[in-house]
Amino acid sequence: MLNPDLIKMKVSDTFISTIHYLPVIDSTNNYSKKIKSDNSLIIAEYQTKGRGRFNRKWISQKAKNILLTIRKKNWIDIHSLHYLNFFITYQIYSTLKSYLPKNKKQSLYIKWPNDVIWDKKKISGLLIETSMPSNIIHAGIGININQLFPQSSSYISLKQILNTAEDLDRNGIIIKLIRNIHSNSHYIIRANRLYLYKKWEKANFLKWEKVCLKDLNISLKPEKIKLTSDGAIIISSKNFTKKYYSSEFISFM
Repeated sequence: MLNPDLIKMKVSDTFISTIHYLPVIDSTNNYSKKIKSDNSLIIAEYQTKGRGRFNRKWISQKAKNILLTIRKKNWIDIHSLHYLNFFITYQIYSTLKSYLPKNKKQSLYIKWPNDVIWDKKKISGLLIETSMPSNIIHAGIGININQLFPQSSSYISLKQILNTAEDLDRNGIIIKLIRNIHSNSHYIIRANRLYLYKKWEKANFLKWEKVCLKDLNISLKPEKIKLTSDGAIIISSKNFTKKYYSSEFISFM
């Protein structure tokens, strides 16, 4: 089980001021919207209505993975949320990468806009929501740590990647992630955002063999895929170029 007292002690010198530990909750993001304490970390063992972007279900076994939300007011202006997406996704990516041996690091990458993937299987997702006009950010993070997924699944856990029999320490991974977010927070300052974008862009995998554009009901082999600093993706093929700001209508193969 998670140890909220240990986590609180280890992140006491970061931006986190309050920790809410919930054995069971519908959704950590939903809970975050109901509380009043800023700079809060909400951690749960199990979610009954876990969700990702576009209300897609996020299913996680009890006490196996990381389910958390960071609640922070005025983290970034509402028109620059894509930079916060770059920032948090990259911190998840770099935190997970630090646990991998050298021969497995190259298989870890970001899939636009904010999934972290290992060898074509999803290990982490991010859902950023806002409460306006108070500009409170609710950054929901799900990371597969100890759950054992079937080989046919499109999901994988860190335990499976490392091929270890023992469960990994979720407390330590949460602590490391929060400390990484805290120590690298200067990247979301306006003057550093281009550098932040470049780091995020470099970690993205763009050599997809096939792209399905659901809004046009077509599949194509892209000649070029390009990311932009405003958070969009540009898909180019012969006599065709289209820019998307949302992954709702795109799937990669």
